[in-house]
Amino acid sequence: MNQKETVYLVEQYQKGDRAVKSKASNKLWKIYQDWVEAIVGANAKKRRGVNKTEMLSEACVGFMKALEHYDLNKANECSLKSYAAFWINGALINYKKVQIHNGYVVPRCPAAVRTELFIASNDRNSISNASLQNIASTYEIPVKRVKELEMFFCSSENVSFDKWETKKDSDIQYPFGSNYHAIDAKKVLNVIHSFVRKQKEPISVVLHSRWLADKRTPLKTLAKRFGQSYESIRQIEIGAYNSLIIELKRLAII
Repeated sequence: MNQKETVYLVEQYQKGDRAVKSKASNKLWKIYQDWVEAIVGANAKKRRGVNKTEMLSEACVGFMKALEHYDLNKANECSLKSYAAFWINGALINYKKVQIHNGYVVPRCPAAVRTELFIASNDRNSISNASLQNIASTYEIPVKRVKELEMFFCSSENVSFDKWETKKDSDIQYPFGSNYHAIDAKKVLNVIHSFVRKQKEPISVVLHSRWLADKRTPLKTLAKRFGQSYESIRQIEIGAYNSLIIELKRLAII
């Protein structure tokens, strides 16, 4: 399949109704399935005791995310395969890690449910109760549980996929590694500066110390300074990260 045909199918997936989305995603999956399975196989060899079927489910979710967010206007700069590789590897890197959002742990759920939620809407507020009930019925999951998952997986780009660079002393380093394509670093930095200035203490101090200072302050040091636990300071950073991602997407920078 050439690039023009690929872009057409992705456009069908992004802009079509549910039936069109399903048809387009099925065609694209048939084309890329062997490639995705090869990525999963390579990752599985590096880890002992992993469930390859579960890893493939995670990779599928990453692939669906790539279809959803692929910028058709920049298709000539970055192929779908290159873009999808970032999302798939991001999903596999975080396989079996605890998902934390707004301070509470979200248990794992069937990858198919997440895919359904991604297809249902790009904006969680537009998913109707009828759609949620239909998903709950299909996968035999309580409606309340589906609503919780919807809020987690569709409210923002969660930490699981938009992964930051990491260092030994913390879970988060600095947003946007080299895998992000066509990002204007200067614009990103300007938004980060503006974002940090708008925050109240101690959040502004924490974020400036972590994101903008010449030498990053360890989370443990900040926790001691403000008389807080390590986890509470870490959650401030993760929560701010989620909000920053939303702001950058609103400004069409990423």
